[in-house]
Amino acid sequence: MEKDNNVGKIINCDTGVELSFSLTPIDFNVEEAFELKVEPCLGRASPVVSFHGGSAKTLSTQVIFDKDADEKLDIQKVQKFISEISKVSHETKSIPLLNFKMGEFSFKGYPSRMMTTHGRFSTNGQSGQIRWQFTLLSVGEDSNEKS
Repeated sequence: MEKDNNVGKIINCDTGVELSFSLTPIDFNVEEAFELKVEPCLGRASPVVSFHGGSAKTLSTQVIFDKDADEKLDIQKVQKFISEISKVSHETKSIPLLNFKMGEFSFKGYPSRMMTTHGRFSTNGQSGQIRWQFTLLSVGEDSNEKS
């Protein structure tokens, strides 16, 4: 039986297409901000702080796809998956929702920023590695902590 060395995957929720990765990201960051109002208060040394709302959580990470780490890796499939994300659907008038999964962690969101870096080129000019940095903006589901 062949061992599955994939540690995570990114799913295009619109198409159902999955992109697995076998190298663990160094880290991923989940950020959440809150809107607070700070009002000076006459006669007090400190202002009054009041909560006015929250903002969407974001997840930022870099995933590396490398032919040396995964001999079965299809670089063209990775490139196609990433290029499909930047296309706006005529039906939904939106870019696709993605689901980042690694272990028990799951985060659904829309890509708000992406950058790809190609490296380790072969003698025929083919890239042997893609580093994909992206930020997902949460859809507001509380399930973003665990799947």
